Amino acid sequence: MIVEIPQLTMDLKGIDDSSLDADQLQLKERLVRALENLPEIEENIRKGKWKQAVEECRAAIEPFSKGNIPRLIKEMIMQNTGIEEKNANQLTEAFKNLFGYSSGLLHEINPTSQSVSKRYIGGKENAYMNYMILSAIVNSVARKFIDTLKT
Repeated sequence: MIVEIPQLTMDLKGIDDSSLDADQLQLKERLVRALENLPEIEENIRKGKWKQAVEECRAAIEPFSKGNIPRLIKEMIMQNTGIEEKNANQLTEAFKNLFGYSSGLLHEINPTSQSVSKRYIGGKENAYMNYMILSAIVNSVARKFIDTLKT
């Protein structure tokens, strides 16, 4: 299967920062950074560097679960789609869940049992899954952000 992922970085960079409030500016910066990281993640996948790909996905997704960003994303989703708050919450929880799953693959010590695991316990499929989910979610939020600013 071939999936084409749009590059929205240029659309975001064209947004005038002075027109944004502090939370919107943070979201824009995080989206630009995540979208700019996608080619490097993709390159690691092509080279079979599964652990590096998962590490980079984890680093790219983490900023979306911090501060006021989840609230802002939830509000944008509700505004642009008309879905209810509980359903919009599912998307912001997806960021936390993907981060947590990636962390579990990368941690040397299991935090629950305190047992030592391999340095990277995932495989090729985990790198692909993280990349595809990250790409889809970040691109969706970026499009909603751009659409929100147009209204």
